[in-house]
Amino acid sequence: MTDASISGGHAVAGIPLDHLPFAMVRYDVANRLVEANAAWRSLTRLPASLTAPGTPRRLVLRALAERGLLGPGDPARAAAAALAPTSLAPTSRAPADPASPRRRHHPDGRCIDVHPHPLPDGGMLVVCHDITACTAARLEADQVATRLYAALEAVPLGLAVLDTTDRLWLHNRQFATLLGLLPPGPAARTPLNDLLAAIAVRATRLAEPDRWARADGKVVRLRNMPLPQGGRMLVADMVADTLAGSGAAPDAPPIGGTLLLTRIQHALRRPVADIASRACALDDECACALDDECARALDDECARALDEECARALDRDQVPLARARDHAHAIAVATSSINDILEAMSDVARIEAGGFDLHEDVLDLGALLRQVLAEAETACAESGLELDGRIPRALPLLRADPRVLGHVLTHLLVNAVRFTPPGGVVRLRASANPDGIVITVADAGPGISPDMQARLFEPFGQFDTPETAAEHGADEDRFHGAGLGLYVCRALILAHGGALTLHSLPGEGTTARLVLPAARLLPPDATPTVPEMLP
Repeated sequence: MTDASISGGHAVAGIPLDHLPFAMVRYDVANRLVEANAAWRSLTRLPASLTAPGTPRRLVLRALAERGLLGPGDPARAAAAALAPTSLAPTSRAPADPASPRRRHHPDGRCIDVHPHPLPDGGMLVVCHDITACTAARLEADQVATRLYAALEAVPLGLAVLDTTDRLWLHNRQFATLLGLLPPGPAARTPLNDLLAAIAVRATRLAEPDRWARADGKVVRLRNMPLPQGGRMLVADMVADTLAGSGAAPDAPPIGGTLLLTRIQHALRRPVADIASRACALDDECACALDDECARALDDECARALDEECARALDRDQVPLARARDHAHAIAVATSSINDILEAMSDVARIEAGGFDLHEDVLDLGALLRQVLAEAETACAESGLELDGRIPRALPLLRADPRVLGHVLTHLLVNAVRFTPPGGVVRLRASANPDGIVITVADAGPGISPDMQARLFEPFGQFDTPETAAEHGADEDRFHGAGLGLYVCRALILAHGGALTLHSLPGEGTTARLVLPAARLLPPDATPTVPEMLP
């Protein structure tokens, strides 16, 4: 494609403008409209009289301003600002600032990036990209990041996350405080080597692994933890108040509650890594289809580059936006995982402090069980499982906390679905006997050895690591969890005076057995509570 073909033709890369997926309008040296493609006409919704060849550009801009398409404010001023010669000056890609004069927010909620490209003949080609989906995805990513920062700030450990290029992605204030990097703290995108050099200015590396002595004599341990999806996390904690007191062996556990917090970090690092990688992918996928550098001069080489960009844009069409939505969904899933972990941590803190209060009421257990089964049907169908629930017609009423009991039953079913391979059966049974109510949830999974069963009721006790999960032929994600669920569930059942146990052998699946004591049973004439929908 030559300069002449751009300045005088009605095609880019030999393709008619009407066939291009992005909106384009071309003006001549006298600021008169030469051609507007169908995408531009659809975007602006101007009458045919204002999109006809020869229409003065000032009339087009005034009509766009009156429709609010040039932004808020006085239409005459907005049109004059868009017509000013400075608005034609070639610049780099439009900044992310929504106040940028080349980013337009339409009254219907769409967000449009406008790229004016001067042409060799003195005219101008204006290319518009609808970035609504990308903007919404970035906004969601920002909200996720805000919640993630808040979660990291609540952890007394120093945490710093580096991306796959070993550049700093985020860190909490405790990281900078422990390593003497305040103020102002390390900047985003700082390379790992530069970060370590900054730490070395303020602390001395000791002979013991990962130990750093600060100028005030305190010793900090800085550990490197690779993340499963690439990148790494640096974890800093205080191991001695003075250099003289740092004689612990290199593998000694952290003092105070740091061991528990280290496990918290282990539970958080996977969703953190997922958010980091998806955020980077969003940035790449939402990049504009045209390269502004190719439109600076539009010489032969730039024209060929523009040809290639247009051809690729035709092939991609709306694929980048679809991928952006996929990334946004993945970010939401990862955030949900973080929120679940934080909620479980909150429950653990209340349980260990003895401050978990039950809100008891008269409960129709049969109705609650049917509700929980109905909510589990979708997950079973998606996993290719059969759900077999058998609930007696007349289970006795009992006094219990409906939401707490619903949470426990839901967790047991979720675990059973997670560990049952496709084609298997998840079973729920309920019965009443003189000792009380017995509820069992059974899976068809790999089973659990007796020595591991007790560990599952400890905080952060997990059935499997990714390595042992692979031995069972299972997807690593099916076995992934924070390791808090059963600990919390048993504590909640104990608060009801009941018991929660596991019965399993390797290769024979696992059955969770929940018992509520007879003292909680009520006469049939009691008025039951209608269970609320579970979260």
